[in-house]
Amino acid sequence: MIRWFVRVAFFALILFEIANYVRVLHFTPNYTWFGLLVTSLVVFVGIECGAVILRRKARVTLPWAVWPLALAVVALDAFGDIFHFYSRWSWYDQFGHFLGSLVTMVVIFSALIAIERTHGWQHPRHVNPLLALGLSMTLAILYEIEEYLEDYFGLSHRLGDGPDTANDLAMNLLGALTVVLVITFFRYAHRRHLR
Repeated sequence: MIRWFVRVAFFALILFEIANYVRVLHFTPNYTWFGLLVTSLVVFVGIECGAVILRRKARVTLPWAVWPLALAVVALDAFGDIFHFYSRWSWYDQFGHFLGSLVTMVVIFSALIAIERTHGWQHPRHVNPLLALGLSMTLAILYEIEEYLEDYFGLSHRLGDGPDTANDLAMNLLGALTVVLVITFFRYAHRRHLR
């Protein structure tokens, strides 16, 4: 039920972004409608396709919480652009990158744990968090590359200056590392409890 609610919300957001991109509606974002649309589509299609692939190939079902978490991050970005939070508060962009990578890390780690349990992967316990960290940061880098390409070809200014890109990636890394630290803490506490 929650997945369908989130799908409808994603669909409504994407339609709203398309309507503004083709100038049927006339809301003015901080950056670009194209960037918002790409982000919404990539996240929505990525989660839907990822869920189908995991279900068919690995017989793994993603936790239901993945959908509302993904919507929350995309909505945070969209609201920041539409309501001009990015230009109003300098910390808003940093928070968005931190939270985006944190959620991405949780989603990827959850999928890896589900595959591990279903298929009995045998590997050291640190592999899943490190693999999730690498994939999360790869997605963060691809996002920054998308901003660069949009600026280069669309003559926009989403990317900002060099320090903005470095700051974005640092916040992405901090969000992902926060999940690694939480995982490490809970595993340590669990081992101590078993003794």
